[in-house]
Amino acid sequence: MKYQGDRIDELIAGGLGRLPAQDGMQLNTAPFPLPVPLGPARLVPVSARHGITPDQARPRGLVAHDAASHPRTMQYRADARTRIIAHLREHPTWIASHFSAAALLGITDFADGADAFVLNRNKLHLTDDLRVPSQHQVRSCLSTWSIGLAEHTLLVTPPMLTLAHCLRAVFGEEHRWHTPPGLAVDAPMVRAVQIIDRFRREFHLTPEHLREGLRGLVNGRTVERLVRLSDDGADSPPETLIRLIARDCAPEYQWQSQVPVYTDGTVGEPGVDDTSRTLLTVLDLADVAARRYLYYDGDHHLLRERRDQDSTITAHLTSWSWTGLRITAGMVADPASLASHIRALASAPARAA
Repeated sequence: MKYQGDRIDELIAGGLGRLPAQDGMQLNTAPFPLPVPLGPARLVPVSARHGITPDQARPRGLVAHDAASHPRTMQYRADARTRIIAHLREHPTWIASHFSAAALLGITDFADGADAFVLNRNKLHLTDDLRVPSQHQVRSCLSTWSIGLAEHTLLVTPPMLTLAHCLRAVFGEEHRWHTPPGLAVDAPMVRAVQIIDRFRREFHLTPEHLREGLRGLVNGRTVERLVRLSDDGADSPPETLIRLIARDCAPEYQWQSQVPVYTDGTVGEPGVDDTSRTLLTVLDLADVAARRYLYYDGDHHLLRERRDQDSTITAHLTSWSWTGLRITAGMVADPASLASHIRALASAPARAA
C-alpha cells in the first residue's frame, strides 16, 4: 500500500508543531558529540570506522540501565545521533529509520539505548555487534527526507513513517525500555503510548493525523486503541505513565493535561497560555471541576530554588481549594502504591472554595 503520511509530514514541515522538522534542514549538533575517524588515539568505537573519546561516552550507570531492558542487552555508550551519523557517513545511501530517525528529527526519548536502525538493500538483521546497525530492507516506493550536516547529507525517514517504524519495533520486541510492573496495560502497549505521546506533543498531532498518517502501516484497531490511550499534553514519558495509572484507578475523574492556573486563581484552557494574564503554574494532570491535580517532579525539582517555587505554588493552590499530589520517579516505579495514593486523593472530601 502506498505511504499515506505525506500530507501530515508536509504539515509538520510547515510548522504544525513546536519542534522544527523539515526536509533539507540542518542538524543541530550542539547537544551530542560528533563521531571522529578511528586512529591511534584511544577512542570508544561506535561504528566500523568512527568513535568518540571516553569523556564523551554516556554514564556507565545509564548505559547498564538501558541494556538491562534491551532485547539483546546491548550496551550503547554513545548517543543515538552520534552512532547513526557514523553509519550514514560510512554508507551515504543508507536511510536512518526507527528510533535513529526519531532522534535525528528531534525526538530523542528511548533512542540512546536502542540499536542504530537503517534501511538498505539487506534483509532484516537485528545486530549483536555494537559497531553494526540493525537493518531493514528498503522499499522502492519509500519517502525520504534529507538532513544536512556540514558537507554530508543524511537520509532519514519522514516523521509519520518514523513513528510507524517505532511502533512496529516495540510491538515486535525489536526495542524495549523499562516499564514498571503492575500496570493495567501491557508493556508493549505502554511503550507505544509513550511514543505516540511524544510525537503528538512535539508535532501537535491530532487523532485524525494519526489515523491518516499511519494508515496501512499499523493495524487500524491498534491505532484506535492508541488514540484512546494517548494525549497530546504529556511532557515526558513518566507523565504518560502517571496518566495511564490515574485513568485506570480513578476513572470517575475527567483528567486533563497541561492545565494553566493564573496568579489570580483562575484556570485557563488546557494546553493554552493566555499571555494577557500572569501564569502561576501548569498542572501536569488535573480535574478542574473536582479541584484535583497531579504533578510529576523530575530531577530539576530537587534544586533549592525550584523547591521554594514549588512550595509557593502548592500554598496558592491549597488556598484556592485545590488538592493534589507531587509524584517522583520512585513513586512511578511502584504503580500499585501510586494508584492507592491517587485513589485516596480522589476520595478525599472536597475543600470549601
